[in-house]
Amino acid sequence: MDALACASTSNAQAVVGVHAVQLRTGKVLHDQLGANSFTPASNTKLFSTALALTRLGPDHTFETRLAADVEPDAEGVLRGDLYWIGGGDPTLGSRAYSRFRDDAKLTAVVDEFVAALEKRGIRHITGDIVGDDTRYPRDLYPVGWTVDDAIADYGAPVSALSIHDNVQAFSISPWALRFTPAIEYFTVFNQVRVGQEPEIQVERAATGSRQLLLTGHSPGDKAVTELVAVEDPAHFAAAILHDALLRRGIRVDGHPSTRSRRAGDPLPAKPPVTIATKTSPPLLEVLRVIDKISQNLFAELVLREVALVRSGEATRQAANREMSQFLWQAGVNPECCYFQDGSGLSRQTLVTPRAIARVLAFMNRSEQHREAWLSLMPIGGVDGSLTRRFEFDKENGKRIRAKTGSLSHVAALSGYATSKTHGDVAFSIIVNHFNGFAAEAREIIDKIAVAIAE
Repeated sequence: MDALACASTSNAQAVVGVHAVQLRTGKVLHDQLGANSFTPASNTKLFSTALALTRLGPDHTFETRLAADVEPDAEGVLRGDLYWIGGGDPTLGSRAYSRFRDDAKLTAVVDEFVAALEKRGIRHITGDIVGDDTRYPRDLYPVGWTVDDAIADYGAPVSALSIHDNVQAFSISPWALRFTPAIEYFTVFNQVRVGQEPEIQVERAATGSRQLLLTGHSPGDKAVTELVAVEDPAHFAAAILHDALLRRGIRVDGHPSTRSRRAGDPLPAKPPVTIATKTSPPLLEVLRVIDKISQNLFAELVLREVALVRSGEATRQAANREMSQFLWQAGVNPECCYFQDGSGLSRQTLVTPRAIARVLAFMNRSEQHREAWLSLMPIGGVDGSLTRRFEFDKENGKRIRAKTGSLSHVAALSGYATSKTHGDVAFSIIVNHFNGFAAEAREIIDKIAVAIAE
């Protein structure tokens, strides 16, 4: 099997790394630049989810809390601030988790917290609605994420208080602009015109700004939906709750605000009065979203949770130390890899195909976690990010369970194949410096994967 033979002549400078190992015997079936460093894109999530599953366990949960400094008085007045305290739950009102295309799930989540206030008889809040993300130190964007990433839904900032995947959806036409969640969070200059082909450009006035410029064209007969990442998730969440309270007739004298901390700063005192709590689904369901559909925000949050639970500080540096220990346990020298994030969106993260294959082999040997781990992998031609792959060979495609990866000039696929010749195989295929169409790179990778499965 010659991986480079699959590459088109127009991309002769592309670099292809392949490592495949027979799981039963540990025999290396193929190695091509397997020890070389590659930008792995979302194949990074294999490391993050393996780490989270082994360190936190499949039943770990996250808790979001609504709290205050004092009890409401007899007249239903809460004198002071109301805190919405994030517990790292990535599923809170999440489009990615619910797969809904409207705000029904979000509304249900927010209404639960508002209903808890009403049950306590609270009709008036004299202070602010505070989005509290102090569980994790403020570190919105990992090193190596680009300015362009910061406005896209896949580059949403990371916060212990995250809601609606930290994005706002815009339904855009030349005559109307609708928001989901339905709050006035961004200031939008809509210069979209009627055109033949829908093509919308979204620009932010400056990094961290809430001023957006929309240009381009939309068809005259229907709206176009765009997703834009917010600049401050905790403030966004506070604004959503503030708006919901006002809509339900609860008076709020203050405004949406935030409480955050930097790495090394002590945690602020916890408000003693709990009004409501919401517990996330089990971690295994969160990990399934990460690997099945490649959700970046979820991956970043579970990485920080691992760091917090294992070391007491939810920093990327602490997560990297925990990752190094995990790699040693998996039989991988940590010097093989360089991590700047947990999702693979960073252009600075580097791994080797050999390291990925060894982690896959290690997780396959785990009596405690093997079945749960395998359930995370997309199945070729069936689900997740592999739903529409392997159309040219559906039979062999279904015998492949693997995680995809994609960035500009990068494509990857790593996972397991049930080979007709060698039985179960762990493999990793990474293509870097590919300057053609992404579909061409995927075709190269899929052909190699099928060859491994034969």
